[in-house]
Amino acid sequence: MNFFENELRRIFSKTEGIQNLRYIGRSCYGKLSSDIRLKAEFVTNGVSEQFEVLKVTLINKADGEIDHVKLNLADVFGLKEINTSGIGKTPPYIWIYQGKAQWYPCRPNTNDYVKLAETISGYISVFSNEPAQNESFDMDM
Repeated sequence: MNFFENELRRIFSKTEGIQNLRYIGRSCYGKLSSDIRLKAEFVTNGVSEQFEVLKVTLINKADGEIDHVKLNLADVFGLKEINTSGIGKTPPYIWIYQGKAQWYPCRPNTNDYVKLAETISGYISVFSNEPAQNESFDMDM
């Protein structure tokens, strides 16, 4: 198992609503319903070997991509304090340096993984097959 697969397992072990998870390289695949599949992958924002985004794509088996969202890890995790460099707070990302992937400036903690899993669960719930609950509003005239 490579670094990316391990990180995806940490995230998706806490994510609700996805079945039959498969991890391949930098991607994770799963089933949301009989027709809808999920693909999640770490991607860059344009800086080579610096992965600061988790892209989640929903795919209909017959019609292709339904929607996708790019979750900026800094938006979910927040900025992390770096004590050693005097830089202050910086966004976390996965960095490949000399062929080895690692978190920089620090590894996310358990709460960070839970926040990311909850964010993904919230996103996929928009596309779930559950019937919507109608709200009634009382209007005073």
